[in-house]
Amino acid sequence: MPTLPLLSTVSSWWFIMEAPIQTQIILPAKYHKQHVISRLTSRYGLTVNITAASLRSGTYSDGWFNIGMNIYIIVNLLNQQK
Repeated sequence: MPTLPLLSTVSSWWFIMEAPIQTQIILPAKYHKQHVISRLTSRYGLTVNITAASLRSGTYSDGWFNIGMNIYIIVNLLNQQK
């Protein structure tokens, strides 16, 4: 997992990690016309890559999306020590 170097501030040390995530979103048929991926990106500021999908128009079966995204985790190292 790639990491960024430690960043120092006046009172603490910060560690920033990039965490890649792969997940599948199951989309029930009644939500086919909803903008699910668009809402994820706009509400939460995510950038996603759709790696596979199955969503058939005009059917009553569930659809799905396989997506990949990177999230960033920021840890204050001094606050973690006791």
